[in-house]
Amino acid sequence: RLAIEELAPAAETAGVTLVMKPSKAEASFLTTLRDTLAMLDASGCPNVGLAVDLWSFSEELISLQSGTSVFERTKIVSVADQAKSISSCYERLPPGAGDLPLTGLLRLLFESGYRGEIEFDPVGQTVSSMGYEELLASLRHYVDDVQSELNVVEYNTRRSKKPLAMAEVFPR
Repeated sequence: RLAIEELAPAAETAGVTLVMKPSKAEASFLTTLRDTLAMLDASGCPNVGLAVDLWSFSEELISLQSGTSVFERTKIVSVADQAKSISSCYERLPPGAGDLPLTGLLRLLFESGYRGEIEFDPVGQTVSSMGYEELLASLRHYVDDVQSELNVVEYNTRRSKKPLAMAEVFPR
């Protein structure tokens, strides 16, 4: 909490948004979305938001009565899939290659009004064995499918204000 109290004002002056990302119990003192939201609320800093990792917290998001309050504070979302059949608990698969209800969670995200950053974060043995081209093709296919199913069009704010389909961020 002290770090946020000290960093947030300087970051706000510089126009920077900070995020807090809960993690697994062995990696952080913030281990749930609820705990992280409580700390964000206690900070009272408008330029400090939440980083949501769908790989780590899909079950908690599903169990929350309304994901809307979570997504109101969310500044970035990490997307990776997991499969119960893979023995390593650290395999972050490409979306659609595992068992998580990622499309449903992304639907909730967009329906709540979220228009922030989304990163795809697959890593591990399975991803390494795929190779770069296959991984990019897999991500492209998933983004195309999600865009079509959810009818999502976003803005590429880094390059122009011209509306771009989500999938156009990934050149063919």
